[in-house]
Amino acid sequence: DEAPEEDLVKAEISESLEPEVLQEDFAHEAAFESHAEEDIEGAETFDEPKPAKSKKQEKKKKSSSKVIAERDQIRERSLKGLAAILSGWRSFREKVSTFFTDLVSHWAPAGSDGTPRLSRGTMLLVAVIVPLVVVAIGASVYFARGRSLQYESYLEQAQLSATVALSSEDPNQSREAWHQSLAYLDQAESYKETDEIIELREQARDALDQLDGAVRLAYQPAIVGSLYSEINIAEIISYGPDLYMLDSTGGRVIHAERVSQGYEIDPDFVCAAGNYSGGRIEALVDMVSLPINNPYQAHILAVDALGNAAYCGPGQNPVVQTLPSMNSNFGEIKSVAYDSNYLYVLLPASNTILVYRPTNGQYLDPPSSYFEGVENTPNISTVEGLAVNGPSLYLLQNDGKLIDCTTSGLGANPVTCVNPVDYVDGRPGKEDQVFTIPESSYRGILYTSPPDPSISILDAINADIYRFSLRFRLYKRLRPEMGDFELESPVATAFTIGIDRVAFLAFGHQVFYAYVE
Repeated sequence: DEAPEEDLVKAEISESLEPEVLQEDFAHEAAFESHAEEDIEGAETFDEPKPAKSKKQEKKKKSSSKVIAERDQIRERSLKGLAAILSGWRSFREKVSTFFTDLVSHWAPAGSDGTPRLSRGTMLLVAVIVPLVVVAIGASVYFARGRSLQYESYLEQAQLSATVALSSEDPNQSREAWHQSLAYLDQAESYKETDEIIELREQARDALDQLDGAVRLAYQPAIVGSLYSEINIAEIISYGPDLYMLDSTGGRVIHAERVSQGYEIDPDFVCAAGNYSGGRIEALVDMVSLPINNPYQAHILAVDALGNAAYCGPGQNPVVQTLPSMNSNFGEIKSVAYDSNYLYVLLPASNTILVYRPTNGQYLDPPSSYFEGVENTPNISTVEGLAVNGPSLYLLQNDGKLIDCTTSGLGANPVTCVNPVDYVDGRPGKEDQVFTIPESSYRGILYTSPPDPSISILDAINADIYRFSLRFRLYKRLRPEMGDFELESPVATAFTIGIDRVAFLAFGHQVFYAYVE
């Protein structure tokens, strides 16, 4: 009685392995392939528009026809690739079906009538395994070829965008097309990494640098070893061979000393919240460098949000002082600046800037209000930072616009402000053109003293440093070249440029340096 059941199972498996059963599936695939071939034929018979009469229109028509033709070529190759995958899949399934049929015939013992006979358990096992093997092998082949097709499609779209960028006479359209090309390259690279992607990406970046008038700086890691990932560097001061970094997460200052391999962290340096000589200080929010002839021979002065200041230096504990006349009515300190022994304190909540005069290198007397007696006080609630150059005070807003205030010393009009200043381009080939700062998020402003006086601001999103003359003429746009160094966060958090023309750039806990030529 077992034989009929075995014959029945065997017949079901044999039928499942016969190619004829696949005809219905193949019919759908053949129909799809037929539509693909019709689309390809339609693409091949595409009629280009007739040439226009004027030369300008004719040039535009030819450029448009070229782009359309390239798109049709991409479409044609994609359809042919899909048809090839379907054809290969049908052939593969037929071969697998034939293979397993022959395998069963060879493996199974022959019955009295000469047909192969397997036990019921073996037949059921084969019935389960065969479809799984077919699907697994077929899927791997399909996805391998599919990934290759996706790569080719994105690469061709990147090449097409590059062609559009090169043929465009409008700088803005060209810039947009190059950015689109880079986006397609990123998608293509997710499927495969090739030399073609590297070459086209370099071409796109070079073209964008030329359009933006940017100069690349080759950055390399500054810190020997690495900082903890929780650290966020929000301010950097270069002080000769010393590097001071404000960690906004921990509310402290980190000190590093220059060695042959870079900068090595000083584990004994102390400048953080705590009780010290003179009082207590809370989490630090900003810092400025001091001349070495101050009473405590400190390198930096760091402040907390409440108005407490700490004098910090290598090999010594902080000395704390409370800035006079600081109370809760002013709000919290956001930033400070230092120039000619004067300390400027930014209090956005009260739209106030306090100025402390020095007394024997210390700030012991009540401050004056920078905008005292000024009728049209600028709104400084969105100011990210400030820098001072003698009578000039520069206030950087988070959208990149700059407020320039100048003290005259006259009682009737003590301070005049230009809000915002007009940027002018001074780069070769772009002289005297109006420069509009790109939309981004800006943080950090730096005044550099002679022999190379300048005002620098940081575009945090793109990590570009803009350098302006004191008349707000843009003469350099410094763009980072990170090479093979990986960034855990692409947003720049701090920068500085030392008097030795070394630029430092921080991305969270990662700090890099480069030489500015």
